[in-house]
Amino acid sequence: LLISLELKTIHETMTVANVEETAFKEQSSPTKPSSESALEDQYYKVCHEMVLNLTQDEKEHAARTSYKYFMLSISQTGSKPSEAEQLKCAMAMAKRHLIAENGDQECALKKMKNTIQYRKDINVDGIRRAFYEKEGPDEEKNKEYQHIRNNLEHQMSTGIVHVRGYDTRKAANYIAFPRLKISDDPEWYIKANIYTLERALACSERASEGEVEKVCCFFDYSGYKSKHSPPVTLIRDLFFCLRDHYPERMKHVFIVDAPVIFRSFWYLIRPFLDPVTKSKVKFVAGEVQKQEVFAGIINKDQAMNFMYPDGGKTKEMNVMEFLYDIPYDHAFDED
Repeated sequence: LLISLELKTIHETMTVANVEETAFKEQSSPTKPSSESALEDQYYKVCHEMVLNLTQDEKEHAARTSYKYFMLSISQTGSKPSEAEQLKCAMAMAKRHLIAENGDQECALKKMKNTIQYRKDINVDGIRRAFYEKEGPDEEKNKEYQHIRNNLEHQMSTGIVHVRGYDTRKAANYIAFPRLKISDDPEWYIKANIYTLERALACSERASEGEVEKVCCFFDYSGYKSKHSPPVTLIRDLFFCLRDHYPERMKHVFIVDAPVIFRSFWYLIRPFLDPVTKSKVKFVAGEVQKQEVFAGIINKDQAMNFMYPDGGKTKEMNVMEFLYDIPYDHAFDED
């Protein structure tokens, strides 16, 4: 019943009030049950109130959680996003926090503001653009991007995390190989995961034309040994980051072919997962179970061979190509 709010593109000379009224009328199709329309109406009003409680700077950063909006906002050649587009994207963020907080508007607004500040503090915009920005006259900015590139290259050099393939609904696949761990550096362990998650979300947004806001997570634990386990405190910090700042972003979380030794580690980290994310985690092992679980979720041509033995995504991972040559909102080995 939690239907995504969609505000249609309108003429930029319309007032914000008219934008809001028109958008809501267009999204409330008469073919929908009255209960769904009433729920949409309620979400619209509450999310709109939340956005009204943001400063203009906060609204802009909330809207930038959409990669498409972000790219339009920093474009040096094209037109900037309209006020309607800013409102639409900011309200989408508000709705995710509202759902995560079970409709508690006050708590959702507080969490939303905290997330906006967190994104600014860790420089999510810089993380997303570091591999594509050419050197300019601003030496400090050049050094900042180079610092990000150097650390992400190192942290991701083994291909431990990347984006490859899509599920049947165009949600991008966030792929992780814990056995390929290279560093437990607290800052860049978190930022490498954020880079990859943000990229997967950008891929979902582009591939689905804005309809999908989530990703599918696949963790291949084959070959995993105790030495591959990061410190529990690091996993805790990552889980807290995902819980607090990326609500309603995980569609599925699959732990694939986990050995017995991983179970003890799982019991240590499981308490750090919020109930919603915990309910999405599923252990999958063996070809029979993979066929049963993944059927209908991901087609073979979009799967790697640890998902299906005859998965179509077989290109050897090239980290430098993934980071530098492929557009941020495209997955590796994408047709």
